[in-house]
Amino acid sequence: MQPIYHSTVFACETSDDGRRVRCDFRHCNLHFRGEKDYVWLLNTTQNVKLLEKHVGEEIEKFMTDQKIEFPSAKPKTIGEWNRDETKIRKIESTTRKLLVIFELDEPHASVGKWLEKFVTAACLELHLIDICVVTKTFRSRRELLRVIRQTGIELNSHTIPLEVIVLLSCHSSSQGQVFSCTPSSITQKCQFEEFCSLHDFICTCQDSLGRLLKGIHVSSCFALKLDASHKFWPVDAQWIRRHLTCVVSGSVKEVYETGSQAADVHLALASLLGTSSSTSSLSNIRNLKDVVEEARQRSFPDLAEEMGLRIMKPDKLEEELEQESINDEVHPRPLVSSDVCVAFLADKSDLSSCFLGDALATSLQLRPDVKSDIIVISVDLGEDSTSRAASEPKKPRRDIEAILENCLAAVWTQEKPVFLVVLGCRLSHLKSHVVKATRPDKIFGIHFANLPTEAETSSLDFNDLNTFVTGTTDGKFVKHPGHAALYPLLLYMIQLATGENGSRLAPLSLTGKSAWNAPEVFKEVCHVMEGLSRDCQLRILRSKSKEIETKNPEEKFRASQSDTSSDILDIERLDDEPKPPTSKSPSRTNDLPLSANVREVLVRHFILDLSIDFSTHVIGGTIVLFVEGEERLSSVHLCLDACDLVIERVEEIDPLLTPQQSSLSFEDQSECFGYEKCCEIIKLNGSPLRYETTDWKMNIFAPENRTKFPRCVKIVYHTKPTGKSLAWANDVNGRPCVFNWGAPINNRAMFPGQDVPGGLSTWNAIARVPKGCLVLMSGNFYENRSLLKDDFECHFYAMGCLLPCCCVGFAAGYFVASSAVASLCESDSWSSTIPCRLFAAESQLPAVAKEFHVNLPKYLSAACTVLGPFPYVRLDVIILPRSFGCMGLASPNLVFLSPSVVSGDGSMSVRIGHEMSHAWFGCSIGPKDWTEEWLTEGFATYCEDVIEAIALEWPLDSWENRFGLKAVIKWKTLVGEIENTAQTKELLKKEESRLEKVQTSRGHSKCVAVTLTLFFLCLFIVFAAAAGSSVKNALNPDKRFLQIHYVKGYFLLRYMASKIGVLEFNKVLKAYTTKFRSSLVKSQDFFDVFFDLYPSSKCSEFSSETLTRDWLQSPTVPIRYSDVTSNNSLFNASLEQIEYWRKVDRKNQRKSSPKKPWETTTLPLSDQLIVALEGLLELKKLHRSTLTQLNRCYKFASQNADIRHRWCELIIKHLHRRAFGDVRRFLTEDQGMGVYLYGELMCSEDEKAIALAREIFDDIKDEMDYETRLIVSEMVYG
Repeated sequence: MQPIYHSTVFACETSDDGRRVRCDFRHCNLHFRGEKDYVWLLNTTQNVKLLEKHVGEEIEKFMTDQKIEFPSAKPKTIGEWNRDETKIRKIESTTRKLLVIFELDEPHASVGKWLEKFVTAACLELHLIDICVVTKTFRSRRELLRVIRQTGIELNSHTIPLEVIVLLSCHSSSQGQVFSCTPSSITQKCQFEEFCSLHDFICTCQDSLGRLLKGIHVSSCFALKLDASHKFWPVDAQWIRRHLTCVVSGSVKEVYETGSQAADVHLALASLLGTSSSTSSLSNIRNLKDVVEEARQRSFPDLAEEMGLRIMKPDKLEEELEQESINDEVHPRPLVSSDVCVAFLADKSDLSSCFLGDALATSLQLRPDVKSDIIVISVDLGEDSTSRAASEPKKPRRDIEAILENCLAAVWTQEKPVFLVVLGCRLSHLKSHVVKATRPDKIFGIHFANLPTEAETSSLDFNDLNTFVTGTTDGKFVKHPGHAALYPLLLYMIQLATGENGSRLAPLSLTGKSAWNAPEVFKEVCHVMEGLSRDCQLRILRSKSKEIETKNPEEKFRASQSDTSSDILDIERLDDEPKPPTSKSPSRTNDLPLSANVREVLVRHFILDLSIDFSTHVIGGTIVLFVEGEERLSSVHLCLDACDLVIERVEEIDPLLTPQQSSLSFEDQSECFGYEKCCEIIKLNGSPLRYETTDWKMNIFAPENRTKFPRCVKIVYHTKPTGKSLAWANDVNGRPCVFNWGAPINNRAMFPGQDVPGGLSTWNAIARVPKGCLVLMSGNFYENRSLLKDDFECHFYAMGCLLPCCCVGFAAGYFVASSAVASLCESDSWSSTIPCRLFAAESQLPAVAKEFHVNLPKYLSAACTVLGPFPYVRLDVIILPRSFGCMGLASPNLVFLSPSVVSGDGSMSVRIGHEMSHAWFGCSIGPKDWTEEWLTEGFATYCEDVIEAIALEWPLDSWENRFGLKAVIKWKTLVGEIENTAQTKELLKKEESRLEKVQTSRGHSKCVAVTLTLFFLCLFIVFAAAAGSSVKNALNPDKRFLQIHYVKGYFLLRYMASKIGVLEFNKVLKAYTTKFRSSLVKSQDFFDVFFDLYPSSKCSEFSSETLTRDWLQSPTVPIRYSDVTSNNSLFNASLEQIEYWRKVDRKNQRKSSPKKPWETTTLPLSDQLIVALEGLLELKKLHRSTLTQLNRCYKFASQNADIRHRWCELIIKHLHRRAFGDVRRFLTEDQGMGVYLYGELMCSEDEKAIALAREIFDDIKDEMDYETRLIVSEMVYG
């Protein structure tokens, strides 16, 4: 008899003195009849073991009598569906490969009920007789271990050696390496749950099955963590390292059925069927380890990463188990009522397709979180000679079409749109019927699962089908069995179609509507199931949208085989905006692909010609690319990063350069190419080049007889109105404008380019606009040309510095310029005059000029005093419309500012200092490692205060208090960030400087202002990335609102400055910018400059090593709040103001008719008032009369945006409905700062507050940029 391993949670209960133990199973008839009947035993090892055995027996007896309900709804059947259960193979003498499934006796763990049908379908198709599946159910831990031992006895008596793979299916525990042995319905009804450890399960399987056992897979449908241990059920890592003889695979993250079931099907089939579909010899059967590794690397790498799919490695287990996992959250499954009906059509005579349809239908039926309508249709085509007697006549063709029409007639009567999945039917028959019978208003999409050969498919005409049609082959032509690719692909596609279309009923936090169309489902499958999609030749046969343009299947498959990216087909979404996933799905849409092949072909200069059409929101463009010299032309094709562009033609041209021009460097050529020369090159015609486009890139190919890529390429294109790089808006006067707003995709929807690390180039730009319209762009040289015909004029820019194409800042509109001002920047060793121009809408200009006309040159001069010579020769500043989603955006020569910065009193001018700082930190100097974002934003955040102090000539003795007050405000932001940000995002530098994957964290910190640099957005985000890789999480809309790198980097620099003094630290900054101008740096470079200048400050507690350890690689901050606030008279005055209003509030709480507050002096500085409001926000309750008096005292409507934001927070927190108008005005006029407030309104659970949020959003959503609109929409509508 095999030993029983004890790890049940109901082992015993310990008395208060710890000397006695008793049974604590509440349904034990012997021990739990009443308080007086408690039976206590002496706490000895023997008694504890006796109790464990007793509790296990009691639970098993109790569970025997419990009733568990399974879904009773069955698919609607049309025709006689062939369910010949005798074809499901049992263990016989010919069996060589066996899958044993141990599943918990509950619906969503019932893997065996449909997985055995998938295996049977494959075996029938491949004529295999040596593979079978055995399913064993259990309701308790004791029953599970007994069933394993009994199975071992049965299999060991088999005369021919078997290879056994075990699959465990339960429901989620997420508490280390333990899983639940109690059906969830019983747990909810009877309030108990029994657990078993993975260690005990492995031990029992190995002891019982012995050498037969080759692998154990823990079903991906629940997250049994292979890399963590629970303290109550410790894992014996030493035993596993010494005695583990089989492969153990599973997941370490929580996923839902949409992806996990598909993963289980693939792993099971690939392990059972082996590498060849024509033989079943053991020598050709792949092991579970190989299958898992291939899934991670090729079959579905994105899904595998999302699931945390992995192999347990005994040699690393001890280290991993040090990560204790006790109270991990298990997320509730959203219950979806699907709006899509699925219909499976199969040939009755084809048993394989019938079993496949039955397997797909059963998996949908048993899925607990999605309720969908299922129809199975059986058609007797009567033409399969292999299944009919030779004497039986074939049915005439017209009868077959009549049968198909009758069967499908019932499908079109469904109220819901139908996703028709055709299994095994011949295309020639079905296609002719669909042409006649399809109703576009009833069809979601059609998918043909088993297409004939590719050549035969390409000859079929689908153009008259008015719906979206896709197809796959069974993949027999690929190396590993096609069924292991086809079946999971079908399952995933169908589950996406049903699960992502419908109303979410529960939990409440996930309620809402999800609606994915067929192209979106297709696109998601192509991305998530990347390798399997290629194996099955998943492709579009017909699209009902003109937006979707595909090659013929033969060309498309050939292109997909040679393409290393994840884009299978060129397909656009049918609607204007992509719909975000509304459930936890394994989508990788947050990753930004990096495709340009800069290592083979490098673009060093480009000429950009743009024609802006405000009426259609389209920019017509021509770009001429000059690639580097002959020694670098090592490839016959050029790959460019591009999206949302319509390419009209691509040509090779001869730029007709003079020998003098050809000999110049690209930096000099940009200055040499004047307006006339650029126009001449743009107008040149050349020979066409072959090209192809996908969602994220375009490939241009050299002529067939050439071995190197052309020197000069011309691309003619136009943008799309919905392109995400550009924001089309109206200014305050209602006149149109357009600008690139710092989108996560950078400028890819504005022009094609090499938008990857290392893609540095110079450029010339010509922009053609209607008369009276201005164009502002990045470029050291600017020229406004004379008027052209048709009332158009053009603006010419040239940039001679090597920069990435994402640095091209662009804005066009009917802006008005203030009179130009010059900033005199000088020191002992240099002197320069930087011309500054200020732009705004006509009605805004007086207020803008009044506030910035004098301060702008002062701030630039102060910045040069601190940081050294300005890196560029001119500077333009523009106030954008209120829809601009940031407080500021910096690119070379050009700074965008939000209208919220115009406060009337200059109190928001510090933002100018921040954006000017980016000319050095971000544009001239950037981080080598994308994780060190603090090297740009942290430095700019620190320098903004010093620049403001010098520009406004603060007395030197006031710097400490003023800087300290600003530090208090930033400290509040930092605390909020740390509380709501994943630890991986709280680090300023990872332990290793390499591309790592960032997990998405959906917490909202108090983010009221965001500034960006175009230069940083792409070039330095992943320095070491190669073409074909991607920037993880770059497209996550929440990422732009994180400020951890801003404020934590600021406090690090402030801490270093405190060691030597602010003025001395300014010298360090100037030495750093001088030494590393136009360079890529690491944190260590700055530390070296600091300690080289001030070696005496170095000690054991203050060195490069301690700074890296305590600040960069730690998720915390090694300073205290008291370090920020100590001995600050300005901060103390704010505290007094907080205490004063607390006293006023106490009086108001006592009085039914509040009187006027006592007289008090108001705070003179806006920063002091912000600190006071932050303190009032920490109070749990404020009387509405107190808020009214506070507003009367400070007149918040006339304060700056930072103050008004805090005031709106107070209004929402205390539901001061009389002041809701202030919230409305703020969210309407200060859109770049209001995202956080929408969340506050929705979280208030107040009907009027929620209605206000939705009403405001509906009014202004058309103004918002795409990213902001997406985030706010999720907040207010789910």
